[in-house]
Amino acid sequence: VSQSRYTRPFYFKVVTKTLEKSDGYFSEALGLAGYEFIEYHPQEFASYFDNRGCFTQDDLAAWADIVLMEFSIREEITENQLKLHEYLKSLRLSLKNGTPTQKETLRVFSAILTKKWKEFLGFYRQNNLPLPYGAN
Repeated sequence: VSQSRYTRPFYFKVVTKTLEKSDGYFSEALGLAGYEFIEYHPQEFASYFDNRGCFTQDDLAAWADIVLMEFSIREEITENQLKLHEYLKSLRLSLKNGTPTQKETLRVFSAILTKKWKEFLGFYRQNNLPLPYGAN
């Protein structure tokens, strides 16, 4: 989201609020940036949701969509969700010293992301469509 820890809160809010209006180019770049931001800064990510008045459960779901975009195009993702589970396990381990609120945020984020991934795969199976590159 930003290299500077001083400007990241601003950009986090901007990204969160503009996601639903993003176009293809913005969305593609956002997938990788969001995936890596959460991966490298899980405690900071979770801390933004400490104040429920600032960021909501819908915002958390929007960030799950950001990560889902990246997972849906990664070559190594398989239907058995192995990489998704590895990603989420890595976040949990990185957050082992986090606050109870941050751990709960990550638990909810993980549940939302896992559900969205299953729905993503289910849509393709239900409609007999080939899985997108990287999702099979």
